[in-house]
Amino acid sequence: MAGPIRFDVDPGGELGRNFRKAIDSVEDLRVPLSLIRESWFRGNKSIFALAGPGKFADLSPNYKKRKAAKFGSPYPILFRQEGRLRDALTVPGNAKSVSKLVGKKALDLGVDPDDVVFNSLYSGTRTGIKARPYILLGVEQTAPSALNTRVAIWRKLLVDYVSQVTGESFGE
Repeated sequence: MAGPIRFDVDPGGELGRNFRKAIDSVEDLRVPLSLIRESWFRGNKSIFALAGPGKFADLSPNYKKRKAAKFGSPYPILFRQEGRLRDALTVPGNAKSVSKLVGKKALDLGVDPDDVVFNSLYSGTRTGIKARPYILLGVEQTAPSALNTRVAIWRKLLVDYVSQVTGESFGE
């Protein structure tokens, strides 16, 4: 296994700059980090509610027909009968989800990096499974536009919290 899949949720660096400043300004960031964690799980629920292929290549006609017969609809593409991936991304405390406050100033979020099925879905395989990234945070999303602002919302949670705790204007 190559290890966890990592990606940049903050290409402009604004959230990262705010976090570095917050870490220097406040001893304990568990409140905004807990709110960010709640937002993460709540937002992921909308991704699984997509009613079409979204950003993915559509399923083959035969597979769509079989899936529709079994589940009532071929969509969302990432839906699986047992719901392991959905539950890992939408249910805090699920055995396959990663949701951990690290000390008072860090948060790990995601799914079990050792789960072969999750890694195969995310990256694809040499045997023909197409990559279908399932952790979507920014403009790459096909979810409702409110979700495309998740990182901005998280930044606001952080900025507002630090401003309240320190009594000083923070961010911007």
